[in-house]
Amino acid sequence: MIYHGLVIVIWLLIIICDLGFGYWWFKLKGIMDKKLKILLVDDEPDILSMTKMRLVSAGYEVITAEEGVAAYNMAKSETPDLIILDVMLPGMDGYHICRLLKFDQKYRNIPIIMLTARGQKEDQELGAK
Repeated sequence: MIYHGLVIVIWLLIIICDLGFGYWWFKLKGIMDKKLKILLVDDEPDILSMTKMRLVSAGYEVITAEEGVAAYNMAKSETPDLIILDVMLPGMDGYHICRLLKFDQKYRNIPIIMLTARGQKEDQELGAK
């Protein structure tokens, strides 16, 4: 049952890819001339590989991380066009990674999609901050 919400989020991500979200979002940002790089972060290998496979088939370059500190370092070294970030990670949670990146002038404009099975109102409010 814990994965029910996560499965819905993943399928929404797939639908977004099919509807061309990446195209119009990044077209507006003026970076459609290159293959878009997405940093995908999740500590569940099955979810990571399934989501990566779908994004790669949609034409994106996908780099992955399975734990928080590695994800934060990769975000800084690779400067992806989009980060899909799990909330519950070993080492450093997704909220902390997001906050560190958003308070850094160099990385604050990287869009971040929070991917989680947590659906409580408190979690949603924390993610919006």
